[in-house]
Amino acid sequence: MHLEIASVLATRADDFSPQDLAVLKALMDTHCGPRNVPIIDAMAKLEGHKASLDEQEFQLLMNQLTYDVGA
Repeated sequence: MHLEIASVLATRADDFSPQDLAVLKALMDTHCGPRNVPIIDAMAKLEGHKASLDEQEFQLLMNQLTYDVGA
């Protein structure tokens, strides 16, 4: 971040905005996060689906191990 700020200060561009700094923009986006309700709902559903997928993956592994033991 320090190098990007030093570079901007050295060039003194007239059309500069804080969003032009990639590191600062990433920090701001991470800090603020999504503010749109559908996006927040979709992220919550995604987490639920990930948990369900993990459970199904574990059950598949258990079924395979049970089959291997029986064979």
